[in-house]
Amino acid sequence: MEKARKIRTINPKKVIRTQVRDAIILPEWLGLIFAVHNGKEFKQFEITYDKVGRRLGDFSHSTGRVLHSGPG
Repeated sequence: MEKARKIRTINPKKVIRTQVRDAIILPEWLGLIFAVHNGKEFKQFEITYDKVGRRLGDFSHSTGRVLHSGPG
């Protein structure tokens, strides 16, 4: 939280990288860009009003979609 406040005053366009997926998104983080680790890579997204109150991990899925080949 302290890091988000510091970056907001210095450079609001800088990406904040974190592995804390269970952090609740606060209203003071609006407009900031977070990169959340999903176990393999960092997924970036911008905090908007409709994301406030949810968790950071909700927007960085840790499992991918499995596509199997056709039958036979």
